[in-house]
Amino acid sequence: MTLDLFVANCTNQPHIFAYKVPEYAAPFSVPIPQGGQIKVPAPAGGFNVHQVNYIVDHHARYGMRKWDEIDRANFVGLVYAVDRPVALGVIQKALERNLAVLTERGNQNRKDAAIAADSQIVDAYRGSGLVPPAVIERGASEFEITEIESKSNPSPEMGQQRIRVDRSGAAPERGRGRRRS
Repeated sequence: MTLDLFVANCTNQPHIFAYKVPEYAAPFSVPIPQGGQIKVPAPAGGFNVHQVNYIVDHHARYGMRKWDEIDRANFVGLVYAVDRPVALGVIQKALERNLAVLTERGNQNRKDAAIAADSQIVDAYRGSGLVPPAVIERGASEFEITEIESKSNPSPEMGQQRIRVDRSGAAPERGRGRRRS
């Protein structure tokens, strides 16, 4: 009995799907466009269960998930199905979830960067005599982060974001971002 293996790329960048089949020495690779899927080419007409399991187990270590398991994962780059293509709705759902996860990670990274920058500023002023210690310990910093257009990012989506780091003991708060026109 031969099986077909379908792999969907649920990211916004192309992916080269590289795989080995136990009975063959040479590795194989096939490109998958962003948001697209492929039927993985079998070297001799079709895969057997052992070969499919070998490929899936290898890629599962790096985050590939079965089409019906994407709700249990945080970020899912690759999704697979056996003997039928991955449904378009599954790919769309994973793309949307990935965008939300990456947006939240970006927000957290910017917040962490603001806290680190504030710490460096405080360290530079502490002991300098230029600012009273009470002001340093109870003060706050506000950082504005602007995503700019570049060759690698021709249409920035974040715009501007303000992040306030409050040293008075309260948790840092993130200001509302505004889109640049």
